[in-house]
Amino acid sequence: MNSMEDVWVRLAPRVPEGLAPGAAEGEIRAAEERMGVRFSEDLRASYLLHNGGPMPRVAGQEWYVGELLTLEEIGGLYEGLMGSIDTSCEHDGPEDCGCEWHKRNGHPVRQGNSWYRGWIPLIDNGDSEYWAVDMSPLVGGTVGQVIDVDCAGPPPEVAAPSWRAYLQGIVDGLDALGA
Repeated sequence: MNSMEDVWVRLAPRVPEGLAPGAAEGEIRAAEERMGVRFSEDLRASYLLHNGGPMPRVAGQEWYVGELLTLEEIGGLYEGLMGSIDTSCEHDGPEDCGCEWHKRNGHPVRQGNSWYRGWIPLIDNGDSEYWAVDMSPLVGGTVGQVIDVDCAGPPPEVAAPSWRAYLQGIVDGLDALGA
């Protein structure tokens, strides 16, 4: 698989508005501390290259990924989303107790109408829909998997096994469209 830098070299030129320059290591550490979670290596490498900005749009296509959030935006959104913790499970909290509500028949992503510690929102699609990196997956999941979270819609699903694989999928999709 290509390095994170290789993926961004192929993706960034497809964003005419341009992406923000990379964050400093100290900014990444501050974001991690604010959320109480360590970023995956893919995520760290990505934010060292680009700290937010628009993602590609394809003219004439119903294809739009959303806005890549800055570290500051991620922290603020994370704090707001953590305020929406679903209290329907008495076991809900920062630790996964392993109860059936959390396991949901072996599904690799926590379910329910909530946001969870360890979910790092990266892309805001609008209308309470986000692409996030899951740093605390359930059994069968992968640390760093990318999940599609629609706070008003169907349960979250795994979109890619890693942030790098997710971005590579966007590049491959653009290549297939000839964009």
